Amino acid sequence: MKNYIKTAVAFTKKMGVTGAISETSRFVEEEITRNINPKIPQMIVEFGAGHGNITQAILSKMHPDSTLFSFEVEKEFIPLLELIPDKRLHIIHGSAENILEKVKQHNVDVIISSIPFTIIPKEIGFTILAHACQALKPTGSFHQVLYTIQPLRFEKHFERVKIKPVLNFPIAFIHHCTK
Repeated sequence: MKNYIKTAVAFTKKMGVTGAISETSRFVEEEITRNINPKIPQMIVEFGAGHGNITQAILSKMHPDSTLFSFEVEKEFIPLLELIPDKRLHIIHGSAENILEKVKQHNVDVIISSIPFTIIPKEIGFTILAHACQALKPTGSFHQVLYTIQPLRFEKHFERVKIKPVLNFPIAFIHHCTK
């Protein structure tokens, strides 16, 4: 309950950066992490780690030799993420725009995002998606939680976009994208 209140406060303080009024549901966490394969090592990137509830869901599914790079722009969320005791987690205080610079291998298997694309400037969103697509392996996938259906935003960068509604407050739509 504590994180729900923090998220609501953060949303009202910085409506242009924080895109949710509450933490995502366990249903969202399960759906958005479905392409994580616990049987093989993967490189996984998370955009918009927030308080870390999706981060922890990712870590719980990952293979012991997988790596997770979690991007978060909000300085006050970083100490919460640093409390997660997992050596596979690498926290990056900065914008997802910098994925190509920060994740230099450019062979990412899965990107999981909760960036509020509906409220950030369009050119920043376009850059994030273009760089994400470049960072992914040819078989990689991108998964985005939004509170509206926006296939056109993702079809500019990915060959296939499937949208699944998921129980959450408000209702969430997971955009599953592949190259």
